[in-house]
Amino acid sequence: MKKEVLSLLCCPETNDALSAERECLFTSSTTYPYINSIPWLLKGPENSFIQWSVKIQNHIQLEKKEIQFLQQSKISLKDLSQKSRLERILTARTENLNVLM
Repeated sequence: MKKEVLSLLCCPETNDALSAERECLFTSSTTYPYINSIPWLLKGPENSFIQWSVKIQNHIQLEKKEIQFLQQSKISLKDLSQKSRLERILTARTENLNVLM
């Protein structure tokens, strides 16, 4: 991490300055891991990561169900403008889902 960026960050628990290593940011009392090259600056980073991971997985499952519903709805549409709009929505939602997975 660049020194200029690091100088702008502080520990969210103590407001102490952070130091950087290859795999984490840290203070004398706390370590913040990098997750996908992003420093995870939340209180209790391990617990926060697990909570967010569960939320993302739930969102992925809901989005898959919504995509299936929209695909079924598209079959019954006869109006070409509605069908075209639904196809664009499906494309966007599928692309968003692919980013999350």
